[in-house]
Amino acid sequence: MPLNWHQPSSNSLYSGLVDQKWNKDYLMTVDANLGAFKSDYFVDRSIDYTINLSGEVPKANLKITYKHNAKEKDWMTKDYLTYLRVYVPDKAWLIDSKNFGMPRFENDLGKKVFASIVKVPLGQSRTVEINYTLSKEITNNYNFLAQKQPGINDEPINLHIIDKNGTKKDYETILNSDIVLSSL
Repeated sequence: MPLNWHQPSSNSLYSGLVDQKWNKDYLMTVDANLGAFKSDYFVDRSIDYTINLSGEVPKANLKITYKHNAKEKDWMTKDYLTYLRVYVPDKAWLIDSKNFGMPRFENDLGKKVFASIVKVPLGQSRTVEINYTLSKEITNNYNFLAQKQPGINDEPINLHIIDKNGTKKDYETILNSDIVLSSL
């Protein structure tokens, strides 16, 4: 199954709108600073996403790593506190999570949303891990859309696909715009 990265052809490429028509595998992470002053400037984010299509039901493992690079508290910087919302396909079902508090579940804009507060102390890293199942339909002609949160740039994303035969393929890029990984 050869796949390639490309930008979707859409008028709303940089608008931040959730693609409500996309019915394949999907991911959008949205952070909302909760009174952490200007700490966003010092926080690097990265995404590692593994999709396992080899079982009866597709399983996803999402890791979002936050690295708070500030060394000391001052008038504009303190521990990073965010309300993280993770948009995934509508039929996703949460199995478990780590460093994700007490998750809330919502349906919003045709997507399932897992949400919780995440705290990252000054000078430390924290990895949020979320495991969930997806609908069997996404295994047919696998395609993946990652949408970027406006205002967040240079976010590395690594995608690992384990196909029906158990073969693993790895892809990586920088999320500076919405991207699609699709079958050729």
